[in-house]
This record gives sequence, structure tokens and C-alpha cells, in this order.
Amino acid sequence: MLGIILSWIFASLSNICWLYVYISQLKENYINKSDFNLNFYFILCWFISDTLSNYSAYYKEAPIIIIYISSFNVIFDMIFICQYFYYKFYELFNFDNYEPLLQNSNTNETQIIFKNIFKSIEFQLLLVYIIFIISMDLLISIISINKNIIGQIYGWILCTLLVLARLPQIIFHYKQKTVKKSSLFIFIGIICGNLFLLASILIILIDNNNKLEYIIKNIQFIITPIITTLLDFIIIYQYYCYITF
Repeated sequence: MLGIILSWIFASLSNICWLYVYISQLKENYINKSDFNLNFYFILCWFISDTLSNYSAYYKEAPIIIIYISSFNVIFDMIFICQYFYYKFYELFNFDNYEPLLQNSNTNETQIIFKNIFKSIEFQLLLVYIIFIISMDLLISIISINKNIIGQIYGWILCTLLVLARLPQIIFHYKQKTVKKSSLFIFIGIICGNLFLLASILIILIDNNNKLEYIIKNIQFIITPIITTLLDFIIIYQYYCYITF
């Protein structure tokens, strides 16, 4: 019982850290507008990994705390994605630029915006993933498939994605030779959020008699925050290197 209580406390602390990260980044994106700071594939990897985390935890009957944290993150991932598309096509939302076009055609403002968004590779990738994940869930429900195996597969996929998600951002910083638009405290918040997540998973071992079985069952959720935290320290190191020039 004590482990469950402490787990929820650590999970809430993790969400508080992530809330700071999300709000800070949303505010920075709003200030920069079309000069969007985060790489889209970084955001997409977040969204995919968080949704896969939900499905993986559900299929494996993992601690509900994982679904709680992942669902919280998915909501903000979707806000990030909407914000990205808005600022990517920021000029399109200035309809005065398209007044001559609108006067000489049957095209309206909404059609212009959505036509350009739908044609973007980012939206197409997002759409393909959403169709895939929904179709897989329906298929699993119809066909007799071992959900635990699917949960394990999803778990390793999300682990890989969260690791790879850091690489575009690290490369982005390296190419730009600057991280002045990225707040150091945001990445510190990410590290704290991941460590509290790890703590919320491991602390349940207090109440678990079969500790080894619990660790093996949730190994992806344990390994992932450890590896991503190490990569986040690389980003913090980049901040230290590039901010001094």
C-alpha cells in the first residue's frame, strides 16, 4: 500500500515537471511564432511514444500509473502538434496576403489553409500513424492475439523512438551551433520528469513480493527514462558549449 501511495506522489511530481516543460515551451513557441523552435520529428516521436506507452501498458496490464502519466503527455503532445502546424503555415493565416487569389477564384481561406496542411509531409506522417494505431487496436480486438506480446513490442518501439527522438534535436543544435532558443530549465524539467516517472514505477516494488517478475514485465518503462535522461544531459552539455560562444 505504501508503494502505491508513493508511486502516485512521484507520478504527480513527474506531471508537475512536465507541465512546466510544456507551458514553458508553448510560451516560447508563441513568442517565436513561425520561427518554431522544436523539430517536428522530435514532437512526433513524443506523440507516438506516449500513445504507444498507453497501449503497451494497457495490453501488458502494467501499473495504471503509466497510463496516467502517458495520457497527460498525449494531451500536450496534441497541443504541440496543432501549434506546430499553425506556425508552420503562419503566413497562410494572414488572409490579406491572399486577397488577390481569393478575388479571382472560388477558393476560400479555409480551403487554402487545409490544402497546404494536408499536402505537408508532416501531416501525412501523422495521419498514417493514427490510422495504423487505430487499425491495429481494432485488429487485436477482432482477432485472437496475445495482447501481452503486442504490449511488449509496443514497449520496445516506444523505447527506441524516445531514444531516437533526441537525435534530431541534438543534430539540430549541432548544425545551428546554438541553443539560445532552447531553455536550459526546460531540459532540466524533462530530466526531473523522467526521473520521477522512473521512481513512480520502481517504488511499487515495496509492495511487490515477486520483484524480479515485476521488473522484467516493465523493463521497457524502466530502461527508457534512464537512456533518455543520459541523452538529455548531452543536450544540456550542448547548451553549455554553444551558449559560451
